[in-house]
Amino acid sequence: MSRDKYHKFALPKILYDLKQGYPNNIFLRKLQGAAQSTTKTWRPTQYYLNMLIENLEKVEPSEPEEKSKIVVHESSEPDRKLDCYILTEDSSDKYSLELVPWSEIMYMPVVPTKPFDLFEIVAIILCEISFWGDTEQELLELIDTMKEQLNDRNS
Repeated sequence: MSRDKYHKFALPKILYDLKQGYPNNIFLRKLQGAAQSTTKTWRPTQYYLNMLIENLEKVEPSEPEEKSKIVVHESSEPDRKLDCYILTEDSSDKYSLELVPWSEIMYMPVVPTKPFDLFEIVAIILCEISFWGDTEQELLELIDTMKEQLNDRNS
């Protein structure tokens, strides 16, 4: 997967650039530290973070239907330093990253509201996208199940 097709501030590009600057064990240690400083509730191991990034790198990106961006901002929640959401340019609607297919997130530029640490930005995004599963396939299966349950309720 060529990194050149991404926006210069898209998640795969940020990950690629960060990984180039450190040996893998140092990169993972810094990412783990950022995850622990960003949120009090998400405590990933280095092994888990490595697996999550490998799973993310296997995803084939697709253009999202609407032009959107990932906004990273200071959190108002006491157990989080940062938070993030998807902002659509057409409607200015905000959406959580939790139930958005990873393939759609890949092209979205990441826009921090302040100059946050890049490891913290990546950590909060990884925390959000992995909330319902460790792979995009797990997330898509959950979305299908939720749609089926909703359809059953409405029938």
